[in-house]
Amino acid sequence: MAKQSKLVFLFFLCLILNLSAQQYGYVQYHSESGAPFNKVNTVLQDGEGFVWIGSENGLYRFDGINFDIQSIHTESQSIHQIHDTKDKLFFVNDKGLYQVEDLAKQPNLITLLEGSINKTDNLTFYPNDFILAKDRTIWLSQSNHSIGLWKDGEFRTYHFSKSNQPQKLALHEDSEGGIWALSAMDGLFLFDRTTSKFEKQLTIKNGTALLIHKDHLLIGNEALHIYSMADDNLRLIKRISLENDQVT
Repeated sequence: MAKQSKLVFLFFLCLILNLSAQQYGYVQYHSESGAPFNKVNTVLQDGEGFVWIGSENGLYRFDGINFDIQSIHTESQSIHQIHDTKDKLFFVNDKGLYQVEDLAKQPNLITLLEGSINKTDNLTFYPNDFILAKDRTIWLSQSNHSIGLWKDGEFRTYHFSKSNQPQKLALHEDSEGGIWALSAMDGLFLFDRTTSKFEKQLTIKNGTALLIHKDHLLIGNEALHIYSMADDNLRLIKRISLENDQVT
């Protein structure tokens, strides 16, 4: 038995030594090394292995060698967020919402919604983030402290507070399809489908990070706040404070 244990120990020792001896490469891509961008806002790898890069200079598809621009025909090249489904990719820039099809072959860009510099309820206003909901609707965070809904080819804007100061709202969908919005100025809101309004759930200041995992909701500001969502009731179960820093 002792001999067998010694063999097992030697096997794991060799495995650890082998792992520690592996070398990993690191390459930094920026304008000086030949990349067509410096500031990157979002990165996503699709099911085919292509890496999609949303930068301040446009949307690029990277195959490991070449950076191919995919947003050359959009008015704005400032890409804020990317999400994908099985065979499609969606992104927002300063001007609107777009869809990319045929990801594995020759990508084809489709304009879903062009924005406006004027504040109207049927056009998006400088979107900066969005989520793809389970029911195939798209919720957009807009720069005038409002949230837009793209559904069945139509767009609608929801104003859920009196403030219209420019800020980035955090959006998240829970396991039941509930849409949550976090405002740094006004707190946490949940969309009520019966009233078609965002109803306030928590008063919390400077909240910039929102994450929902199973039955827990997390909010980040100067601390990490962890809430239980059991029984359709938010209950604070832990708070982890930071010194001179912010949870992002």
